[in-house]
Amino acid sequence: MNNISILEFIKKSPKAELHLHIEGTLEPEQMFSLAKRNNVQIPFKNINEAKKAYNFSNLESFLKIYYEGAKVLLKEKDFFELTWAYALKCKEDNIIHKMMATDMVTYLPDDILCKVDRASMFVGLESRAPFLDDKVVEFAWSLPFEYKIKNGVGKSILRDVLYRHIPKSLVDRPKMGFGVPISDWLRGPLKGWASDLLDENRLNKEGFFNAKLIQEKWLEHQHGVHNWQYQLWPVLMFQLWLENEK
Repeated sequence: MNNISILEFIKKSPKAELHLHIEGTLEPEQMFSLAKRNNVQIPFKNINEAKKAYNFSNLESFLKIYYEGAKVLLKEKDFFELTWAYALKCKEDNIIHKMMATDMVTYLPDDILCKVDRASMFVGLESRAPFLDDKVVEFAWSLPFEYKIKNGVGKSILRDVLYRHIPKSLVDRPKMGFGVPISDWLRGPLKGWASDLLDENRLNKEGFFNAKLIQEKWLEHQHGVHNWQYQLWPVLMFQLWLENEK
Protein backbone atom coordinates (compact mmCIF):
# COMPACT_ATOMS: atom_id res chain seq x y z
CA MET A 1 0.00 0.00 0.00
CA ASN A 2 1.44 3.37 -0.97
CA ASN A 3 0.46 6.99 -0.23
CA ILE A 4 -1.96 7.07 -3.14
CA SER A 5 -3.82 3.98 -1.95
CA ILE A 6 -3.93 5.38 1.58
CA LEU A 7 -5.43 8.59 0.21
CA GLU A 8 -8.03 6.61 -1.71
CA PHE A 9 -8.74 4.53 1.40
CA ILE A 10 -9.38 7.68 3.45
CA LYS A 11 -11.53 9.26 0.74
CA LYS A 12 -13.69 6.15 0.42
CA SER A 13 -14.08 5.64 4.17
CA PRO A 14 -17.28 7.10 5.68
CA LYS A 15 -16.39 10.27 7.57
CA ALA A 16 -18.25 9.06 10.65
CA GLU A 17 -16.17 5.89 10.66
CA LEU A 18 -12.92 7.85 10.44
CA HIS A 19 -13.99 10.14 13.26
CA LEU A 20 -15.05 7.21 15.42
CA HIS A 21 -11.82 5.29 15.00
CA ILE A 22 -9.20 8.05 15.04
CA GLU A 23 -8.59 8.41 18.78
CA GLY A 24 -9.57 4.82 19.47
CA THR A 25 -6.72 3.49 17.33
CA LEU A 26 -4.09 6.00 18.40
CA GLU A 27 -1.62 3.88 20.33
CA PRO A 28 0.45 5.46 23.18
CA GLU A 29 3.68 5.17 21.17
CA GLN A 30 2.21 7.06 18.23
CA MET A 31 0.63 9.65 20.54
CA PHE A 32 4.06 10.44 22.04
CA SER A 33 5.68 10.53 18.60
CA LEU A 34 3.10 12.97 17.21
CA ALA A 35 3.14 15.09 20.36
CA LYS A 36 6.91 15.50 20.04
CA ARG A 37 6.80 16.23 16.32
CA ASN A 38 3.97 18.77 16.67
CA ASN A 39 5.32 20.23 19.92
CA VAL A 40 2.14 19.41 21.83
CA GLN A 41 2.11 18.94 25.61
CA ILE A 42 0.35 15.81 26.88
CA PRO A 43 -0.26 14.93 30.57
CA PHE A 44 1.78 11.73 30.55
CA LYS A 45 5.42 11.54 31.60
CA ASN A 46 6.17 8.41 29.60
CA ILE A 47 4.60 5.76 27.37
CA ASN A 48 3.94 3.36 30.26
CA GLU A 49 1.94 6.02 32.07
CA ALA A 50 -0.11 6.57 28.93
CA LYS A 51 -0.69 2.82 28.57
CA LYS A 52 -2.11 2.69 32.09
CA ALA A 53 -4.47 5.53 31.19
CA TYR A 54 -5.71 3.42 28.24
CA ASN A 55 -7.32 1.03 30.76
CA PHE A 56 -10.57 2.99 30.83
CA SER A 57 -12.52 2.67 34.05
CA ASN A 58 -15.29 5.15 33.28
CA LEU A 59 -16.49 7.67 30.72
CA GLU A 60 -14.36 10.44 32.20
CA SER A 61 -11.11 8.47 31.82
CA PHE A 62 -12.07 7.51 28.27
CA LEU A 63 -12.78 11.12 27.31
CA LYS A 64 -9.45 12.19 28.76
CA ILE A 65 -7.58 9.91 26.34
CA TYR A 66 -9.96 10.84 23.54
CA TYR A 67 -9.26 14.56 23.77
CA GLU A 68 -5.55 14.14 24.44
CA GLY A 69 -5.35 12.05 21.27
CA ALA A 70 -7.23 14.67 19.30
CA LYS A 71 -4.76 17.36 20.42
CA VAL A 72 -1.75 15.69 18.77
CA LEU A 73 -3.48 15.21 15.40
CA LEU A 74 -2.85 18.55 13.74
CA LYS A 75 -1.70 17.96 10.18
CA GLU A 76 -2.86 15.98 7.19
CA LYS A 77 0.26 13.84 7.47
CA ASP A 78 -0.75 12.85 11.02
CA PHE A 79 -4.04 11.42 9.78
CA PHE A 80 -2.30 9.58 6.93
CA GLU A 81 0.10 7.95 9.37
CA LEU A 82 -2.66 7.07 11.83
CA THR A 83 -4.77 5.46 9.10
CA TRP A 84 -1.73 3.58 7.82
CA ALA A 85 -0.96 2.28 11.32
CA TYR A 86 -4.59 1.23 11.74
CA ALA A 87 -4.57 -0.61 8.39
CA LEU A 88 -1.39 -2.49 9.37
CA LYS A 89 -2.87 -3.44 12.74
CA CYS A 90 -6.04 -4.72 11.07
CA LYS A 91 -3.92 -6.86 8.74
CA GLU A 92 -1.89 -8.27 11.63
CA ASP A 93 -4.98 -9.01 13.72
CA ASN A 94 -6.93 -10.39 10.73
CA ILE A 95 -9.81 -8.14 11.64
CA ILE A 96 -11.97 -9.54 8.82
CA HIS A 97 -11.91 -12.96 10.47
CA LYS A 98 -12.99 -11.31 13.72
CA MET A 99 -15.80 -9.52 11.91
CA MET A 100 -16.96 -12.87 10.51
CA ALA A 101 -17.04 -14.36 14.00
CA THR A 102 -18.99 -11.37 15.33
CA ASP A 103 -21.48 -11.64 12.47
CA MET A 104 -22.03 -15.31 13.22
CA VAL A 105 -23.03 -14.73 16.85
CA THR A 106 -24.95 -11.46 16.38
CA TYR A 107 -26.20 -10.50 12.91
CA LEU A 108 -26.85 -14.08 11.79
CA PRO A 109 -29.14 -15.24 14.65
CA ASP A 110 -30.59 -11.84 15.56
CA ASP A 111 -31.38 -10.60 12.05
CA ILE A 112 -31.04 -12.95 9.08
CA LEU A 113 -32.26 -16.17 10.71
CA CYS A 114 -34.94 -14.26 12.57
CA LYS A 115 -36.36 -12.93 9.30
CA VAL A 116 -36.21 -16.34 7.64
CA ASP A 117 -38.05 -17.91 10.57
CA ARG A 118 -40.79 -15.30 10.60
CA ALA A 119 -41.32 -15.39 6.84
CA SER A 120 -41.37 -19.18 6.60
CA MET A 121 -43.56 -19.76 9.66
CA PHE A 122 -46.03 -17.16 8.41
CA VAL A 123 -46.91 -19.59 5.62
CA GLY A 124 -46.42 -22.74 7.71
CA LEU A 125 -43.11 -23.65 6.07
CA GLU A 126 -40.30 -25.40 7.94
CA SER A 127 -37.08 -23.86 6.62
CA ARG A 128 -33.59 -25.33 7.00
CA ALA A 129 -30.12 -23.79 6.68
CA PRO A 130 -27.81 -26.65 5.60
CA PHE A 131 -24.71 -24.44 5.64
CA LEU A 132 -25.23 -24.04 9.39
CA ASP A 133 -24.87 -27.72 10.09
CA ASP A 134 -22.39 -27.96 12.96
CA LYS A 135 -19.94 -30.09 10.95
CA VAL A 136 -20.06 -27.69 7.98
CA VAL A 137 -19.46 -24.70 10.27
CA GLU A 138 -16.54 -26.43 12.01
CA PHE A 139 -15.01 -27.32 8.63
CA ALA A 140 -15.45 -23.76 7.33
CA TRP A 141 -13.72 -22.26 10.36
CA SER A 142 -10.83 -24.69 9.98
CA LEU A 143 -10.06 -23.46 6.46
CA PRO A 144 -7.23 -20.97 5.81
CA PHE A 145 -8.42 -17.40 5.37
CA GLU A 146 -7.37 -17.29 1.70
CA TYR A 147 -9.91 -20.06 0.97
CA LYS A 148 -12.69 -17.76 2.12
CA ILE A 149 -11.76 -14.46 0.50
CA LYS A 150 -9.61 -14.36 -2.62
CA ASN A 151 -8.76 -11.11 -4.41
CA GLY A 152 -11.51 -9.35 -2.49
CA VAL A 153 -14.18 -11.89 -3.48
CA GLY A 154 -15.93 -13.78 -0.70
CA LYS A 155 -17.04 -17.43 -0.47
CA SER A 156 -14.04 -18.33 -2.62
CA ILE A 157 -13.96 -22.11 -2.08
CA LEU A 158 -17.74 -22.40 -2.44
CA ARG A 159 -17.67 -20.47 -5.70
CA ASP A 160 -14.94 -22.75 -7.06
CA VAL A 161 -17.15 -25.79 -6.39
CA LEU A 162 -20.24 -24.18 -7.92
CA TYR A 163 -18.34 -23.15 -11.05
CA ARG A 164 -17.98 -26.85 -11.87
CA HIS A 165 -21.72 -27.37 -12.01
CA ILE A 166 -23.42 -24.00 -12.54
CA PRO A 167 -22.73 -21.25 -15.10
CA LYS A 168 -20.71 -18.39 -13.63
CA SER A 169 -23.44 -15.97 -14.68
CA LEU A 170 -25.75 -17.58 -12.12
CA VAL A 171 -23.16 -17.56 -9.34
CA ASP A 172 -21.57 -14.13 -9.79
CA ARG A 173 -24.76 -12.12 -9.42
CA PRO A 174 -25.53 -9.25 -7.05
CA LYS A 175 -26.81 -10.36 -3.66
CA MET A 176 -30.58 -10.44 -3.25
CA GLY A 177 -31.34 -9.92 0.41
CA PHE A 178 -34.38 -9.26 2.53
CA GLY A 179 -34.69 -5.59 1.68
CA VAL A 180 -38.24 -4.26 1.43
CA PRO A 181 -38.84 -2.52 -1.95
CA ILE A 182 -39.90 0.73 -0.34
CA SER A 183 -38.57 2.73 -3.27
CA ASP A 184 -40.93 1.00 -5.69
CA TRP A 185 -43.84 1.06 -3.26
CA LEU A 186 -43.53 4.82 -2.86
CA ARG A 187 -43.85 5.15 -6.62
CA GLY A 188 -46.64 2.57 -6.76
CA PRO A 189 -49.16 1.28 -4.20
CA LEU A 190 -48.09 3.68 -1.42
CA LYS A 191 -47.81 6.76 -3.61
CA GLY A 192 -51.22 8.24 -2.72
CA TRP A 193 -50.83 7.55 1.01
CA ALA A 194 -47.33 9.04 1.08
CA SER A 195 -48.32 12.01 -1.07
CA ASP A 196 -51.02 13.00 1.42
CA LEU A 197 -48.63 12.75 4.39
CA LEU A 198 -45.96 14.77 2.58
CA ASP A 199 -48.29 17.43 1.22
CA GLU A 200 -46.40 20.72 1.24
CA ASN A 201 -49.27 22.74 2.73
CA ARG A 202 -49.73 20.16 5.45
CA LEU A 203 -46.04 20.15 6.33
CA ASN A 204 -45.93 23.95 6.45
CA LYS A 205 -48.98 24.06 8.71
CA GLU A 206 -47.56 21.47 11.12
CA GLY A 207 -44.19 23.25 11.17
CA PHE A 208 -41.90 20.33 11.99
CA PHE A 209 -40.07 19.97 8.68
CA ASN A 210 -38.65 21.97 5.80
CA ALA A 211 -41.66 21.43 3.57
CA LYS A 212 -40.04 22.79 0.42
CA LEU A 213 -37.02 20.49 0.75
CA ILE A 214 -39.11 17.39 1.44
CA GLN A 215 -41.39 18.14 -1.48
CA GLU A 216 -38.34 18.55 -3.70
CA LYS A 217 -36.98 15.13 -2.64
CA TRP A 218 -40.41 13.55 -3.03
CA LEU A 219 -40.73 14.78 -6.63
CA GLU A 220 -37.16 13.67 -7.44
CA HIS A 221 -38.03 10.23 -6.10
CA GLN A 222 -41.24 10.07 -8.13
CA HIS A 223 -39.47 11.06 -11.34
CA GLY A 224 -36.65 8.56 -10.81
CA VAL A 225 -34.01 11.27 -10.44
CA HIS A 226 -32.81 9.83 -7.13
CA ASN A 227 -33.81 7.12 -4.70
CA TRP A 228 -34.72 8.95 -1.48
CA GLN A 229 -36.49 6.03 0.22
CA TYR A 230 -34.27 6.05 3.32
CA GLN A 231 -34.71 9.79 3.80
CA LEU A 232 -38.46 9.88 3.08
CA TRP A 233 -39.49 6.84 5.10
CA PRO A 234 -38.58 8.26 8.57
CA VAL A 235 -40.50 11.44 7.71
CA LEU A 236 -43.49 9.34 6.67
CA MET A 237 -43.32 7.38 9.93
CA PHE A 238 -43.27 10.61 11.91
CA GLN A 239 -46.19 12.00 9.90
CA LEU A 240 -48.18 8.80 10.44
CA TRP A 241 -47.47 8.92 14.19
CA LEU A 242 -48.47 12.58 14.29
CA GLU A 243 -51.72 11.83 12.47
CA ASN A 244 -52.57 9.06 14.93
CA GLU A 245 -51.86 11.35 17.87
CA LYS A 246 -54.27 14.05 16.72
